[in-house]
Amino acid sequence: GLESMLIVPKLRLLMCRIDKNANTNMALLFNRLNEVESPYDLGASQPEELGYSTTDLNAIMKNSSWRKAVFLRDPLERLLSAYISKCVNHEDSPCIEYKTYHPTPGCMESNPGLTVPNGNCENFEDLYYIQNPVPFGTFLQKLRVSLWRLEMGHYENPFNLHFLPQHRFCGGLENTIGHYTHVGAVNSSLSLQIHSLLKEISRDSSLPALPRNLTLNDIFPLDGSNPDSQHNTNSSMLYTRYYSNQSTWEAAMKLYSEDTAFVSHYIGRSDMAATHLHPIV
Repeated sequence: GLESMLIVPKLRLLMCRIDKNANTNMALLFNRLNEVESPYDLGASQPEELGYSTTDLNAIMKNSSWRKAVFLRDPLERLLSAYISKCVNHEDSPCIEYKTYHPTPGCMESNPGLTVPNGNCENFEDLYYIQNPVPFGTFLQKLRVSLWRLEMGHYENPFNLHFLPQHRFCGGLENTIGHYTHVGAVNSSLSLQIHSLLKEISRDSSLPALPRNLTLNDIFPLDGSNPDSQHNTNSSMLYTRYYSNQSTWEAAMKLYSEDTAFVSHYIGRSDMAATHLHPIV
């Protein structure tokens, strides 16, 4: 949908933004490129905020003068990052103090209609799971049912995008990725990939100059440090711990088998890591 896209019209740049794929920092970057009045409004560079419709986006996707980028991530690492973020750390949940495992005082009382205080942990939204995070294996069991219902068209509520397979983003990447000019990987070289893309744009004589005061190193640092974001879960470091159980790993692989095949096709099968952008030929 439109909410999964970011655009910079003056630079003829479009990006498919995917939750847990450096999504927050991508939005901040596009806001800086657009020089919006509210740089921390993560929706400010979405097409509808800039007056673009679905019809406009369809035309852009087929327009060879626009650069279209998407950054994919190892599905199991992305799944783990989302689980830690939303089910363990309770990030962005409406009535939970960040990383304190305690309800925000007075939140439930002042919001009588609120039924999902732990609202970002798919299927485990009630207060019980605040101080008792749902075990990863149990979470996967319920997620299997949710993904099946979503696939069958029987899912009644909005699905949590942090757990949506990547090939289903932006109107169905599995059908549109051939229109993308740059497919990158969310890995240790992500910052380098972003800097390289912007350098390519800056050298395009048909485009205006990048904003004079553009800064990148706080969100995409080149020195190997972690970018400034509370959403960084260090999931790559915790990967072995959570997937050490063979049945847990197999369950996760089965859930995201289609996404794994899709992602590995574009960013490499060996370890799903790429050191540079891969233009579509």
